[in-house]
Amino acid sequence: MENEKQRWQLLKSRKQGDYRVFQLNIHTMRSTRSGVEGDYVALDCPSACNVIAVTEDQQVVMVRQYRFGLGQDTLEFPAGMLDPQEEPLRAAQRELLEETGFGGGEWVYLGYQVINAAIQNNVIHSFYAGDVRLVDAQKLDHDEDIDVMLYPFEELRALIANGQIDQAIMLSTIFRYEMWRNSLS
Repeated sequence: MENEKQRWQLLKSRKQGDYRVFQLNIHTMRSTRSGVEGDYVALDCPSACNVIAVTEDQQVVMVRQYRFGLGQDTLEFPAGMLDPQEEPLRAAQRELLEETGFGGGEWVYLGYQVINAAIQNNVIHSFYAGDVRLVDAQKLDHDEDIDVMLYPFEELRALIANGQIDQAIMLSTIFRYEMWRNSLS
């Protein structure tokens, strides 16, 4: 893609607000094709990680937690933001241990997904961890209230079909896992 022409020119950028999980920026841009100018929102967000963690007896380690954007509990894979300069694998191992108390196992990097290219600049790195085991108690942040849930691995598709797993990031992580697993055969 190095030969692609620049479609938009950045004229100016200003920070509109700095919040706990993102910085809100307004970019004034000009289309090189039409000359149209406008202000566009861009969220500067830390990248994140998530992990499909499976125990030795083929139970998927999941978390149920309240999500303020939806105003309800969601069922998810353990996940979290990368600390500054933190490697994705280290972050995924840290988040799994903090949120669930599970650790160890064999880890595989599944790839990354762009979270929301329309307004965000971050990605989520996805991992598979096989043969994890309970090694510690949860160590939740002060504002986290997380229930650890174990589901038989073969029930993942049913959880998707009945809408219990419905976030795009979770679904794309499952897709990446399926691609990796199919590449082994």
